[in-house]
Amino acid sequence: MPSGITATDSMFSVRERPWHGAGAVLDHSPSSVVEALELAGLAWQVEQLDLYTGRGDAVPGFVANVRSDTGETLGVVSTRYAVVQNVEALQFLDNLIGSAMHFETAGSLWGGQRVWALAKLPEWIEVGGDRVDRYCLVTTGHDGAHGIKAAVTPVRVVCQNTLTWGLASAQRVHAVRHTGDVTGKLHEARRVLDITIDYYKQFKRFGDQLAGQRMTAARLRRVLAELYPTEAPAARSKAALARILEARDTITYLYNHAPTVGNAPGASGRRQTPSPSTSTTTAPAAASASRASSTSAATRRRRRSRR
Repeated sequence: MPSGITATDSMFSVRERPWHGAGAVLDHSPSSVVEALELAGLAWQVEQLDLYTGRGDAVPGFVANVRSDTGETLGVVSTRYAVVQNVEALQFLDNLIGSAMHFETAGSLWGGQRVWALAKLPEWIEVGGDRVDRYCLVTTGHDGAHGIKAAVTPVRVVCQNTLTWGLASAQRVHAVRHTGDVTGKLHEARRVLDITIDYYKQFKRFGDQLAGQRMTAARLRRVLAELYPTEAPAARSKAALARILEARDTITYLYNHAPTVGNAPGASGRRQTPSPSTSTTTAPAAASASRASSTSAATRRRRRSRR
């Protein structure tokens, strides 16, 4: 289950329906942490219960993390484990961003074993003419296998896949284990995230600089030859070679026909608009057809030369 959302999970998303179709879609962001908890279905507690063997003997040093509303066991942890309740995770976002905070998504995964909350930062950046939103993500695990993580990411989290992607796309992720002074460690996370927000300003400058570099057709071919080499060991099979050529064709097609061609500084200056008869052709199909046409023309030339 790539979404990670089971029958006992719930979530909300502001104005956009997630790809998996689950959860509530809200017209506006929740106005408070309490409202966000209710709408995300996270208004439950994690209770720690003693463990016993089948003979009734207590198991020393370990407890079970149990979801209060369903009674489901989320994980078995040591007695040193410090629970971070769902409300504390959402309050961390509230304390970090303050009055300008806008919850974007929040919910649980794998029956409540993992919980996340995502807030859109008030400022966005523009890179090469494209808008890049920034989100502050906090996730915690109640299963004993996942700690608390906080990050600033450009990924809008709505499931397990996007949670993994969002953490991987973050310039820096601050991780906190469920032991010791968790509150003090979250204060340190705030300092780290402040540094990460400054990083996006540097990212904008670098992105604008890259967007200003003119990419000619000849230069694109050299880049594609380096990124997708046909002489590499991975391209030895016919299927692998076909995938490499398709990737090249797709990027070349987008270079010539994408809707954003010519919008960013340094982009291809020749805007090619497909004719109505071919406007519905997909990028790989159009590029493959072009490559096939070129191959046929080359074959005809070889035949004429042999004559």
